[in-house]
Amino acid sequence: MHALKRSPFPTLPSVPSALRNVACKESGGDTVEFRFRQFRDNGIPVISGDNGVGIMQLTDSEFRPLYGTYWDWRENVRLGAAKFEKKVAEAVVFADREPRYNSRLKACLERTGQTWKGNFNLFELRTSAVRLYNSRRQYRWVLDETLPGESEDCTNGRWANQPTVFYTTGATAPQPRYVYEVCKCDDGFVSAPLICDMFIPR
Repeated sequence: MHALKRSPFPTLPSVPSALRNVACKESGGDTVEFRFRQFRDNGIPVISGDNGVGIMQLTDSEFRPLYGTYWDWRENVRLGAAKFEKKVAEAVVFADREPRYNSRLKACLERTGQTWKGNFNLFELRTSAVRLYNSRRQYRWVLDETLPGESEDCTNGRWANQPTVFYTTGATAPQPRYVYEVCKCDDGFVSAPLICDMFIPR
């Protein structure tokens, strides 16, 4: 039998709990019978409309060799974990590159001559990594209002939850529930409470 009836992750304890929920969402989401399936009932590997492969729905050429991720669910999960680790590193880069995407922050830095160093707290970093697994950015830096008599300071502000997905056409569309849908996707074995319990938009 090709279809996986139980979560593969209990046999892979090193996989982060957040990644398990990513797999739950990516492979099946609200359709419980499709969660964690590498193969269809006819034995053919699961391939989605955007050519995502298997449990981890791998689409990146870097993480989708010609053979392994199609026919070996363990290899599919292993490369999914590698992709997730890469997205954690990318989340740090996105924070540092915020002025590239944020015209108000860029203008503030030009006016003040300040140097920007983006810093996510641990929750923001984890949330951003989950979001980046599927598409792009989760947060946008929102500047605090400068009161009369105060000096403008571009570091006074907060990371606001404003997720967007960037398509190859250049168009953007909001997906504000993606991270929440990931963390509420329960495989019956695990969950990601450190993300779910803190994520407000529902």
